Amino acid sequence: MDYSQCAAGDFGIGLVFIFIFALAITALVITCFWQILKKAGYPGPLSLLILVPGLGQLAALIIIIMLAFGKWPIYEKLSQGTIDNSNK
Repeated sequence: MDYSQCAAGDFGIGLVFIFIFALAITALVITCFWQILKKAGYPGPLSLLILVPGLGQLAALIIIIMLAFGKWPIYEKLSQGTIDNSNK
């Protein structure tokens, strides 16, 4: 294909779509992490660590390991009877 006939704007619109798609995926991941952390008894804003440049993937991995192998605070609250779980 001869790219000499393509305008510079032709490539820019594709980058805009890629950026919007990446932004939507990031928002979805943060929302999912927020809800999972909240239901486990951890603070939801902990999911915002994913946005830290360079450490986002490591933060996500640490959160997943913490959820998989850690003791969830919600279980301690349930065992103490401080949460009514009849409507959940």
